[in-house]
Amino acid sequence: MLHLYRILSIFFVMILSIHPSSANTDLLGYWRTFDDVTGSSKAIVQVTKSKTGLYSARIVEVIPIPGYSPIETCQKCPAPFMNRKILGLTILWNLQANPDADRNPQYQDGYAIDPLSGKIYQTYLTIASDDRSLRLRGHVIGASMIGRSQTWRREIGYKE
Repeated sequence: MLHLYRILSIFFVMILSIHPSSANTDLLGYWRTFDDVTGSSKAIVQVTKSKTGLYSARIVEVIPIPGYSPIETCQKCPAPFMNRKILGLTILWNLQANPDADRNPQYQDGYAIDPLSGKIYQTYLTIASDDRSLRLRGHVIGASMIGRSQTWRREIGYKE
């Protein structure tokens, strides 16, 4: 009996000593986006994963900003996004998990569209070790120095 107790004690110590960054945090779920200039909430997006393992995100809610009337369609966007409704619009696609990521899960080789400007960016992102926020970096295709970054916050318990 004492031997079993020691084995169980060692097992529980091992489980409790696992560093949080080694946990399998995932990109799936709902995220609140923020304007990278004003810091105001802009939208809630839902991130899903296809059968092929690629991630995408679509706008499920537009957050109203006092004194601002949001556009309803993607007017400056190239085809196939042109004139599509903002609500329901896929804004992030083809993102894949980086199997070589050491500490925080990283996703790479995706694309994002800014529905206001119509610009398409090549993207990668990193989820924070606490699994509550992520940093998305988008850059002009072929010019990684020209781009912008955003922080998104996980929306726990969000229901459409």
